Amino acid sequence: IDLGILLSFSFLVVPSWGQSVPPPQTVPPPKTAHSYQCNVVPSLAATPGGGLKAQVKISTSRKKIWLDWSFHIDGAGQDFDRQSISINFWPTAAAFTNDRLVVAGKTIKNKTKIVAYQFIYPNLPSDPEVQYAALVSSTQTLYNKREAGKIGVLHMWNNRGWSTPSGAVFVQFSDSRDIQLLDLASSTFSLSVPGSTHPLLASDRYMGVTPVDHLQEGLLYLFSPQPNGLPEDLLMLVDSNRDGVIDAHQSPSRSEWFALISDPSQVTLFD
Repeated sequence: IDLGILLSFSFLVVPSWGQSVPPPQTVPPPKTAHSYQCNVVPSLAATPGGGLKAQVKISTSRKKIWLDWSFHIDGAGQDFDRQSISINFWPTAAAFTNDRLVVAGKTIKNKTKIVAYQFIYPNLPSDPEVQYAALVSSTQTLYNKREAGKIGVLHMWNNRGWSTPSGAVFVQFSDSRDIQLLDLASSTFSLSVPGSTHPLLASDRYMGVTPVDHLQEGLLYLFSPQPNGLPEDLLMLVDSNRDGVIDAHQSPSRSEWFALISDPSQVTLFD
């Protein structure tokens, strides 16, 4: 132990001879999140050659993000690279929007942290000797606080109806179960769906949120239940006019949900 540190704190703590100073309390990690979170599909503006795609997986306990890149051309896909990103907090959710990967989780100081990563990509296939799929070009901390109602992130997904270039994500917080809209341009939150709106918002049975664009119904966000989920566990949020605002919530049966998305002429499934 550094003598200077001990002397500087001697006016606060004076342990008796032979008495050890207790170690600082540690914050336990959050519950392990579902590994697969989202897909990264760069825009043509970011990748003029096109064809790049990645599955985003997280490891809460190891504080890591993995991007499994593949290159698709003429309908054929080929695995290209596995990219690992080490971070300084426990990740619990991730979403991709407007060429930025947004990752949320918990710090050792028990704060909720949300960070956006931007990438640069090689021009494939014109440069076949490139040995990487993407490099992190910048990071931006959007939120790093501990405040009631925003403690821990359960789910996060892209707001498909948000029209500004910077994009926005929906964030469901663990303590309040509120769903807040996070504007990436201003790093500000606005309440979208209070956690008390529907009892299923309090459920821990969901793996994530599946977005669907339905020609007649609008943007639909289905909370995807665990494989052992009960039939009545389905919860769907609706943005009927695609303006980025949740207008309604529904609890369709599984048969109603599959009937809703069964007609390919009516439905666009997002990556």
